[in-house]
Amino acid sequence: MPKKKAAPADNTLWIGLAVGGAVVLIIIIAGAVGVYVYSQQNEQPKVAVKLDGPPPAIPQPQQQPKPKFKDVGDKPRPSGNTNLRARIDRIERINELRNIGSFYQQYVLNFNRPPATANDFTEYIKRDAPGIKQAIDEKYYFIVPNVRAGDAIVAYEFDPDTMGRHGTVRMGGQGAQEDMSSQELVAQLKAQGSQ
Repeated sequence: MPKKKAAPADNTLWIGLAVGGAVVLIIIIAGAVGVYVYSQQNEQPKVAVKLDGPPPAIPQPQQQPKPKFKDVGDKPRPSGNTNLRARIDRIERINELRNIGSFYQQYVLNFNRPPATANDFTEYIKRDAPGIKQAIDEKYYFIVPNVRAGDAIVAYEFDPDTMGRHGTVRMGGQGAQEDMSSQELVAQLKAQGSQ
């Protein structure tokens, strides 16, 4: 009798197992490499800490308080000669307000935005107008930050004069200056969204 040839063995099962095993092995290796890389990136260097006392306090940035427009006009300036700023000649006061308006416009032109805070503005003018900077620091004049509208008030005298009027200056009209009562000033500030 002739010999029968053996049927070829079905190797697809073995090939499938080999491929599957190789895929699992690659996933395990990739996962191990990923864990190693992640742990190396997040590892913080160890620093020796000397504990002699409590840690130093971290200074917190000071935030300037928001203006309270309801307080505008609550403290009339003294009529006597006790306050240096109260003795300012009316012409000089008008000139200072106009200068503030001009500096405000220059700030906007130079930085393409209005000053974000009164401190930004005073730092800008401190070299050219130290007297005005001092008056702003002493809260004689109040700077309104972030004014974008052309006819909005950018600065005003915080306390009224003996006639109950506040000097103000607007951004438009080359620093147009005008006097107004406390009620008019508060209404203007609210209308321009400066509250």
